[in-house]
Amino acid sequence: MKRQSSYSMKMVCLVSAAAIMVATAGRGRAEIIMSEPTNLGPVINDATDMQECDFSHDGLELYFSSLRPGGYGRKDIWVAKRETVNSAWQEPVNLGPVVNSAGAELEPSISGDGLQLYLGCWDDYILRVCTRPSKDAPWSAPVKIGPPLGAVDTAIEVGSDDAWTPEISADGLCLYFTSTRLGGYGGYDIWVATRATKNDPWDAPANLGPNVNTGADDWSPSIS
Repeated sequence: MKRQSSYSMKMVCLVSAAAIMVATAGRGRAEIIMSEPTNLGPVINDATDMQECDFSHDGLELYFSSLRPGGYGRKDIWVAKRETVNSAWQEPVNLGPVVNSAGAELEPSISGDGLQLYLGCWDDYILRVCTRPSKDAPWSAPVKIGPPLGAVDTAIEVGSDDAWTPEISADGLCLYFTSTRLGGYGGYDIWVATRATKNDPWDAPANLGPNVNTGADDWSPSIS
């Protein structure tokens, strides 16, 4: 088992500016100067286990996973909206039973055009994607992303073709994620899959290599 049995995180959503960040255990290199963090307040940060947030590219939507009341499973995807980037956040809304199940949906990543929502699942460690024809339309049910990016069957065991903590690039042509699959440099490594167009299937993932990945755990990428 991976993080499901050994990892629990309570995250406070913060706002600041950065280029490319990778959460890395075992290293202490500060190369990016960050502004002072600002807590998003009790509308977003409640007393429940809140994790993995992602802003839409216009800054008006914030997707995150949470155990807050009103959900459908062990972890659900929620979204909070605001009218402008200077407006207050409205009460978060659960994405509903079409997206969320009785299991654990988390680690959302929204595409640049706002029409694809990638998410992780701790029930089988296979990435999923929801789609919608317009920003006003409801999300489709999650569709598993299979080979060569993901596994066919449950990928719980270390060394399987697991995939989690997705991060889609702004142009929709690169999908970064964490995996313990063979060919890595440590426990958790950052990988990337690419495609020629948004309508093409994903190519076989590539490890980001030893400049990014270490013998420790490198995970949860966020690309500018």
